[in-house]
Amino acid sequence: MLIVNIYGGKALELLEKDLKSKIKELNNIVNGEDDQNELQIHSKIDKPHQRIFFGAPGTGKSFNLNKQAKEYFGSNYERVTFHPNYMYGNFVGAFKPFPKILRDKEGKPLKDENGNTKETITYKYIPGPLMRVLIKALIDRETNYLILIEEINRANVAAVFGDFFQLLDRKANGDSEYPITTSEEVRMYLDMEFSNIDEDTRTYIYNKIGSEYERLVLPSNLYIWSTMNSADQGVMPMDTAFKRRWEFTYIGIDDVLKDPKIATEFESYKFKISKESTVKWNDFRTEVNKRLSSHGVPEDKLLGPYFISKSVLESEDIEKITETIKNKVLMYLYDDAGKPYRNNLFIAEKSATYSDLCRNFEENGKAIFKKTLEIEDKNISMEYISDEDNEN
Repeated sequence: MLIVNIYGGKALELLEKDLKSKIKELNNIVNGEDDQNELQIHSKIDKPHQRIFFGAPGTGKSFNLNKQAKEYFGSNYERVTFHPNYMYGNFVGAFKPFPKILRDKEGKPLKDENGNTKETITYKYIPGPLMRVLIKALIDRETNYLILIEEINRANVAAVFGDFFQLLDRKANGDSEYPITTSEEVRMYLDMEFSNIDEDTRTYIYNKIGSEYERLVLPSNLYIWSTMNSADQGVMPMDTAFKRRWEFTYIGIDDVLKDPKIATEFESYKFKISKESTVKWNDFRTEVNKRLSSHGVPEDKLLGPYFISKSVLESEDIEKITETIKNKVLMYLYDDAGKPYRNNLFIAEKSATYSDLCRNFEENGKAIFKKTLEIEDKNISMEYISDEDNEN
């Protein structure tokens, strides 16, 4: 009653709320339940915190990963694609030059004698996607967040992750096992980002990374998932220490076709194997894979169903599909996966040059191979009549 008289009813309500929160925290610490409670909050995702989908080109790695990202995280994720020039400053953040408009005491932009707005260059900490999502995860601890990395091995991952590499070791509750020390500019940036949070959230963040933001951890509600194709030429190697911090999920060459709906869709994708006939893309792809496998080509260099993009296959423009297959598949076979076995794969006189191979493919795509492809083709004129009959 004394508290009500001094502070008022609203103040009492806030004090009681804060007191209950502190008592709950103390009880959790005493009973050793802090990690357990946190685990219960985030236990709705039964997937690893760090995982890499890998497999042959066109097996649906990105399709599968994006589907799961939406299923588990809704819109709470950021997607980034690694490439050879991608660095730590792009992914985590860095102190960078930043344009700033000069203003007067009233906040109005200053103008020069020609009426142009005056600007200067200052320096500012610019966060990358990992830092942005990390801040969201710390502020909103009951929501799960995801960083989705496409083509993770196309960049130098040791350089891109830098000291954040240490944070990939997770405890049983999902938090980073070992924190890293923050730089002065990161502390200033975090202080600015956390300036308007409520006291309960501030207490949670202080417990995680310190009241001066002197350390950083990845919280249990932050996940990092990615794709990789180890068979691609020119990709960066990953060291064993980095790999062991990830769960690897292999996507088999035909795994996506285990879905009956997708398998049915692929039955309708056709292209011209000659000027007079068509074949199913999936039949052609399967036969080519058999030839590659017979010469010892590993599975991760075979042709996945989506080696030709879904947008092209669904276009129903048979000329476009045929042209895409000619340009992408023949080039891949001639200069990449099938290059060491070129003379055993193709008929020599029909593949002396890549131009010869393309020209002969247009005449009869089956006949360019040393052993004719055993796939069923369908006469274009008969197919057209059959489609008309179906419509009638």
